[in-house]
Amino acid sequence: VRSDLDLPTGNYDKNDLANVGRNYLTIEPLVDFTYLNPAGYEFSMKTMFDYNFENHATDYRSGNELHADFVAARHVGQWAFGVGGYAYKQLTGDSGDGAVLGDFKGRAFALGPQVAYTAKNGINVAVRVQHEFDVQNRPEGDKLWLNIALPL
Repeated sequence: VRSDLDLPTGNYDKNDLANVGRNYLTIEPLVDFTYLNPAGYEFSMKTMFDYNFENHATDYRSGNELHADFVAARHVGQWAFGVGGYAYKQLTGDSGDGAVLGDFKGRAFALGPQVAYTAKNGINVAVRVQHEFDVQNRPEGDKLWLNIALPL
């Protein structure tokens, strides 16, 4: 069990459609684990709870969220093949002057294949394709993720 802290950094302008920063603080306690047995079967999961504070530029507070990322994979040598996805549920509605849509709560689920390669020097490259479904009050689509992790 640990906690992340998302600080209100990055450029933000309440009149812009998209912003680099979110302009509000989020405290995110989380629990994560990985099980990898000697036969090479892995199950990993990270479950997070986001407690969002008010964006004072807009007097808007996004609701609190519960979400989990997961993967089930089979490791063969330096390769891992599997399926991954996520589940997302907004637990409380948005609030503040700008919350004109009522008890607005989002939800989404995603699932899809993934493959990863870990080089002998520790560099890991993973590719994921995820299809979203049962989406409510959020953008919906398919996602392609490329993740490269470098050892320090």
